[in-house]
Amino acid sequence: MIAGQGLVPIALGLAAGLAAGLGLGQLMRSILFEVTPTDPVTIAVTIGVLLGVGGLATIGPALRAARLDPLTALRSD
Repeated sequence: MIAGQGLVPIALGLAAGLAAGLGLGQLMRSILFEVTPTDPVTIAVTIGVLLGVGGLATIGPALRAARLDPLTALRSD
């Protein structure tokens, strides 16, 4: 549950970034060398890396929450 809550904003950010990147790709065409703005391999690798980093960032809090006793968590202030 904790990991899912952490991955939702990551997925939303990736979707917004993908849309913005594809929309602004024509402006970036002059600074890209040997890669088109809509290169599927580059986009897939970028999304994979960002999902991987986001997944690693959420795994620590998710594991810590899984080890916590639910009664202790409910009693704490």
